Amino acid sequence: MNEDMNQNLVLLLAVVLAGVCVIICIITWYPVHLLEGIREEYDNIENERINLNTTVENFSIVKENLEKLEAISPKDIRPASDIVEFYAYVRQAAENNGINIVSTRQSSNSISMNLRGGYYSLMHLIADWRKMPASGKITSIKIQRDKDVPALFVTADVTLAALLDEDDKDKNNR
Repeated sequence: MNEDMNQNLVLLLAVVLAGVCVIICIITWYPVHLLEGIREEYDNIENERINLNTTVENFSIVKENLEKLEAISPKDIRPASDIVEFYAYVRQAAENNGINIVSTRQSSNSISMNLRGGYYSLMHLIADWRKMPASGKITSIKIQRDKDVPALFVTADVTLAALLDEDDKDKNNR
């Protein structure tokens, strides 16, 4: 009888111990499950915050550019009389900055050039083009490190479109 009682007591203890283990597992699983949901929600909110910050930054850049455009008056737009005059200004600015013009291709209102020189000289050249007596815009630019010379030397393929005087365009088309 003692032996049956001992077996029942051991069985009861095993059942109670198993029940306690199940309760401990449930108690630890539930907060972990809630925490995973909260982490996922936090990640979604953080991604949304980053997207909103990026959108706000983009809007502020657009606003700055619009303010710059509003500041441009018609007197700031200076058309060249023809592409030759425009190219003369472009070439002079390149020479002043120590940039070599390797090759040039011209069309009726644009110039494509292959340039070679120091990186910082090229950046100064681009800034000087903004100050030219004739208005134009860079329509494409591709800058690569010049592998034939030391660091900070680059080659660049640049296309500039000239703003030409409308009266002279009409003359050239006749």
